[in-house]
Formats: sequence, C-alpha cells, structure tokens
Amino acid sequence: MNPKISAVIPLYNAERYIGPCIRSILAQTLGDFEIIVVDDRGTDGSVDVVRALMAEPGGERISIVTLEKNSRAGIARNTGLAHARGEYVIFIDSDDEIEPGMFEALYARASAEDSDVCLCDAAKILPDGKVLRMSHPSDAAGEVSEDKRRSLLTRYITAMWAMLCRRSFLQDNEIYFTPEKYEDSFFVPLLYLYARKISYVKEPFYRYFVRDNSICTTVDDTKYAQKVSLFDNLFRVLKERGLYGKYREELDYVYLKKAYLVPSFNYILNSLKPSSKVLRSIRAHMLEVIPSGVANAYFRRDFKARLMDLLLRAAPALTVPVVRRYSKMSSDLF
Repeated sequence: MNPKISAVIPLYNAERYIGPCIRSILAQTLGDFEIIVVDDRGTDGSVDVVRALMAEPGGERISIVTLEKNSRAGIARNTGLAHARGEYVIFIDSDDEIEPGMFEALYARASAEDSDVCLCDAAKILPDGKVLRMSHPSDAAGEVSEDKRRSLLTRYITAMWAMLCRRSFLQDNEIYFTPEKYEDSFFVPLLYLYARKISYVKEPFYRYFVRDNSICTTVDDTKYAQKVSLFDNLFRVLKERGLYGKYREELDYVYLKKAYLVPSFNYILNSLKPSSKVLRSIRAHMLEVIPSGVANAYFRRDFKARLMDLLLRAAPALTVPVVRRYSKMSSDLF
C-alpha cells in the first residue's frame, strides 16, 4: 500500500539542522507518509544523523537515496520524486521545519477537493529572529480557469516547499526541477501553468529559516547571472512546449520582475561597488528577451516595479538603501 504523502529532502551539509527537520516530520499527526532523504554527497555528518534517526521509533518511514556525485538540490529533488511512492509529494528543505498538523490538513483538503496542488502559508524566520508571514494569492483556491491562470502567473510567490503536489500531476505534465541554482523559480511557474485545481489552507504550517550561510544570504556578486540564466532556460522550455505564446504577456511580466528587477537587486546587494555597466547589461539582456520591455501592460500598472526600474536607470546608488530597507520589511521582493 503506497503512502499518502512522500516528503523529499535534498541533503547537503546540513548536520546542524537535519535532525530537527526530520523530527518535525515524524511528529506529524497524519501517520501515513514516507521520508526520502537524497544524499547529495556533502562533506559533514548529515547522513550519520539521518541514519541515527532511522534507528529510532518511526525511523522505518525514512529511506536514503545517495547520488553518485554532488549534483545540487534540483537534481536531488528530481531523484527523490523518482523514488517517491506517495499519492502526493512535498519538497522540504533540510534546514527548515514544519508544524505537526501540516500533512493532515493539506492532505485532507487536497483529497476532499481532488486538487493537483494544495498550498499553505509559511513563516519566514530571519537570522535576527523576526518572523514574516508568506502567503500565496488569496484567491488561488478553486478551479483554474484561463483568466485565473493568467492572474496567478502575475502574482505567485516562489515557495515550493509550501505546496503539496499530486505525484501523478507532476509526472504527467513533466514538471521538474532544473539543475541550476534557484531551481524552485523554474518549478513553481510550471505548477501554475498546468494545475487544473488548487486548494489552499491559509495556515503558516511551514517554518522557513533564512540562514546566514544560505544561498539567499551568501555574498556573491555573480548570483544575478544565475537567476537570469535560469529564467532564460525556463522561457526556452515554455517555448518548446508551446506555452509561451499563449501566456506571453503574463510570462513577460514574470521575467521583468524576476529576471530583471530581482537580479539587479541581487547584484547591488552583493557587490561592494555596484557597476552601472553591469546594471545596464542586465537591462539590455532583458530587452533582448522581451523586446517590448517595460511597455508590458502588467508592468505599466505596477507602480512599485516602475519605480524600481526608474531608480535602476536614473540613480542606482539610491536603489541600495531602498532595496535593503524593503527586503527587511517584506517576505518577498516580487
């Protein structure tokens, strides 16, 4: 008998956090689940911690899949999905935790409503202890009409660990993670492009910890290029699947926000001396991908995005304090 839920955890050098993460899963009030830990060939004692937990009560639910070499989180998640047996799948980061009622609440709602995806909120916990609530679009639940799909594409948040997905839905529509960094930014748009029905339990069941040494916080002034490359890859795939033309206006708006503005901010925040030349190159690349540029109808109605574009073009130095202040106040830049 297959379990109701498969929890997939990519594991790489998370010795300090993997124990609390798995224990929070083992504490779920829904008893019918499996935990698939994908060992991405780290160099610390993370796997030993998992093996010790496998010997404890409830540890029979845990299995370890070991990759041949370090392949990053995207490949690890895809590998976990290939080994999953559950009706639904959820992807959990090895340094995060979940509330005890998460699986029961999401599975009950998804099953009752026959949904492809069931969302929940998350608590984003910053290094200083401040907690921000991350919420999906409030009207996400229900049948996904064409109008609703277009609307959701312009407003989604990239929080794939706060999403329970029907396994057959992912497989039938070839929804997967890219090997690149920021693999969730590739995965989530595909969910919204293919989902037939979505459920939403508006409770912060997922505890997302922003660590000082995480991808999000590590200083690297080349991160912007990785983000741009990922969205270029996503657009290539969408064009191959014949989806880009159908949702061009919405997807161009996604690119403007997440492959132009966000990478520009990443560069500014990760560079000691931001170069106007680099910022201009990011914008120039955006115009190559989206010739209509900021004439996009959604972008024109987005005052915050237009203001940031104006600052980036006219006064990059002023953008630094604005972005830093806003990033501390908001759960998501865009």
